[in-house]
Amino acid sequence: MFARLIALLATGEAAAVKRRIKTAVIFYAAAGFLGLLAVVFLALAAYLAAASQWGPIAAALWFGIGLLVLSAIVFIAYRITARSRRRAEMGKRAESMMVGASALAMLPSLVGKKRGWLTALTVLAGLAGYAAYTEMTRRSRRDGD
Repeated sequence: MFARLIALLATGEAAAVKRRIKTAVIFYAAAGFLGLLAVVFLALAAYLAAASQWGPIAAALWFGIGLLVLSAIVFIAYRITARSRRRAEMGKRAESMMVGASALAMLPSLVGKKRGWLTALTVLAGLAGYAAYTEMTRRSRRDGD
């Protein structure tokens, strides 16, 4: 994506992309607002239908209980997904810390040789390769989800 952005800047199409993004944001915001209004009016219609069937107090109680149950379900689902996401991030963090620690532990023995600059370049190339690898795996996971 970053390479595409640089290519767009180089060809001078960045203004066209900016205009398309701006237009898309405006239309998506309008569609989201109208969708929210539609949901509110549908809920109001359901409440009025329930109120005419069972009475306003009973309908309000049932709607309140239903919304409390829905909010509890959303909260529990968020906690479960946040916990699993946090575990995955901790695993990634531990992996990157282990790679960094092993590279730092190996660095003095490599630099101590006669061709220290060549070794330092090799280590830097390895770190750059690892960074590229993690970025590509992150992108492939994002594209796969």
